[in-house]
Amino acid sequence: MVLLNIMDNILYEAQRQGRISFYMTNYGEEATHFGSSAALHPDDMVFGQYREAGVLMWRGYFSLFFFFLLKIMDNIKFN
Repeated sequence: MVLLNIMDNILYEAQRQGRISFYMTNYGEEATHFGSSAALHPDDMVFGQYREAGVLMWRGYFSLFFFFLLKIMDNIKFN
């Protein structure tokens, strides 16, 4: 859940700076993400929405996605 809060801070600040156009934070909802995803079977399908990044983190996808997102943001040049 700490990693999710760190990711929220970075992406929220990037949105406030105009580096990305849209981001919804997960503040206050972290435990529901991890708790509900822990109860699911690994073969169950998850249809994530804006504020459900913790589910992807629980399943091991989000760390890699977050790394690539930061790398892409680092390479974007703004006027």
